[in-house]
Amino acid sequence: MPPVVTSSPANDAAIISAVAGISGVILGGLITTMKDVLLNRSKNKADKTYLSILVGAHLDRYINGCYRMALDDGQSQGPWDRYSQEERSPQVTAPGFNPLDLDVEWKLLPPQLMHDILGIPHEAESVEASIAYVAMTDEDDLEHRDFFWARREQWGYLGLKVVDIATRLRRLSGLAKAPMSDIELSVASGLQDAVNKVGQERKKYAERVTAIEAKRASETDEA
Repeated sequence: MPPVVTSSPANDAAIISAVAGISGVILGGLITTMKDVLLNRSKNKADKTYLSILVGAHLDRYINGCYRMALDDGQSQGPWDRYSQEERSPQVTAPGFNPLDLDVEWKLLPPQLMHDILGIPHEAESVEASIAYVAMTDEDDLEHRDFFWARREQWGYLGLKVVDIATRLRRLSGLAKAPMSDIELSVASGLQDAVNKVGQERKKYAERVTAIEAKRASETDEA
């Protein structure tokens, strides 16, 4: 017959003390862990807000630079004189954006947004390479019509892309829960208008060339 274990006030007190001690250690660990989690979450939120404000400010400056490029037709000093021997030349320099120079926690961003922001310099390089190719094709034209069309249009499109990126960044941090602000809408509208204007100028020029060629062909037939 197995021995009968009887409890005593001393044993009960020892067991209660041991359980209380273990429970205290576990509870203390949980409290510490929860405190660390909350502190880390609070720090991440603060870091994300700082990132959005700082990077957003740099993106705004870059967007304004893109807008100036989209408006630059080489005629800031007045309409280009087709009878002069002076070349039509750029009046505005390309904006710069170096995201890796910014001291922020990029890993706080969603992968796609981080990719889009860090990829802006590469996008700009692609734009400049494309424009450089166009420049080689019309280097004999003092007006450099195709060059300026390509330059204005492509920088306008890049500016619109960066407007979208900046808006997504602000919404992520809660800085712009509503649709784009009046200023953002104004800049985006200006960029789109600049791009549309290039298309309109191309169309008018093509129509003018077609009309001239048709007139010459008619005169040749009459002769």
